[in-house]
Amino acid sequence: MKHTHYLTFLLFLFAGTIQAQSYITSAGLRFGGGIGLTVQQRIAKKSTVEGILQSRLSGNEVRVTGLYERHVPIITKRLNLYGGIGLYKEWVEDTYLEQRADPIGVTFVGGAELTLGRVNLSLDIKPSIQVSQASSFNFDSQIGVSARYVLIKDGLFDKAGKKKKKKKKKKKDGSDWNIFKKD
Repeated sequence: MKHTHYLTFLLFLFAGTIQAQSYITSAGLRFGGGIGLTVQQRIAKKSTVEGILQSRLSGNEVRVTGLYERHVPIITKRLNLYGGIGLYKEWVEDTYLEQRADPIGVTFVGGAELTLGRVNLSLDIKPSIQVSQASSFNFDSQIGVSARYVLIKDGLFDKAGKKKKKKKKKKKDGSDWNIFKKD
């Protein structure tokens, strides 16, 4: 109980100074029910869109998923909890079926991610509901691990802008010291 109060205090202490995510763009591999490629792009302060192209280990299904996710930092912007919703389209090759079924559905995601330097690791659960065929209700769920490389870090453009402003100011004034400047 004592630890819970301490953790709650720390969360409130850092809540005003942290923001979700320490990167803008990351890409890598996803493992869970198959193997796939994942690309994540930040679109707002605590929001990302993620695209996943995944194939089942059996090799007869390919799924494309698009997700919108909201991130909430835990103690630091490098450790996040996130949740989201999206759509998927799947292509199934089954020689035993007379008619080809390529389902479309709604998918949800919830998980945690950790970014260390340029490596972003996440663990999530991704339940899906097939909505394209009314005759059968199909529910699917994956637990997945993603390992991504951070392509564009947060603050990259801010640092470049600050350097330009500093250089421009130095060029204009001749130095960083303005004690001899006349008003």
